[in-house]
Amino acid sequence: MPEGEDRKSGSPRCHSKWNGSYEIFQRPKEKDPLVGGLRRAWHPEVAKEFPDIVLAIAGEGPDQGRIADRIRELGLSGRAILAGFRKDIERLMAVADVGILTSRREGLPRVVIQYALMGLPIVATDIPGAREIVTPGVNGFLAPPGDWTAMRESLTRLLREPEICRRFAMAQGRLDFSNWSIEGMNKQLDLLYETLRQNKLNRRGLNSSN
Repeated sequence: MPEGEDRKSGSPRCHSKWNGSYEIFQRPKEKDPLVGGLRRAWHPEVAKEFPDIVLAIAGEGPDQGRIADRIRELGLSGRAILAGFRKDIERLMAVADVGILTSRREGLPRVVIQYALMGLPIVATDIPGAREIVTPGVNGFLAPPGDWTAMRESLTRLLREPEICRRFAMAQGRLDFSNWSIEGMNKQLDLLYETLRQNKLNRRGLNSSN
């Protein structure tokens, strides 16, 4: 397990010698891309180059058995760990060095917000919503969905250059998350409903004073 300081210390958990890397994800919206992409995104060569790195996968889904089989086929047992469903996901994030999202489709990936709040450098697929949190080269890297080579290269760059990791981690602390608070999202939803209501009234030749 990594021995770096956690988010509460105010310091990024990046090390001159890397001790661990974790991927944390929720149940996929489609067939798990890790089944086909595990070999390319978390290639055995990556595990060989960084012998202390561990990939932790949290969550459950219909492809969990296939992922476990794939891990064994690649000889990554003990290096890629299926953590299962966790109610204490924040504890995994607290000891992680990098947060990864491999989804091909999502709206606003909540896990990316969680990564940022925990001060984790992010490697994610460039899907709608991800760019609202991740600015490439500032607090993380984005890769085209399904481009496992780009995903792997982004991850290995962080592992090889911990100074980039530190810079990304520090940048997370400067993000404004007010738009994603419950109050902020409720205000945006109210504004949307009011806009739709006014548009409907205008189409009928009415207005809010009638």
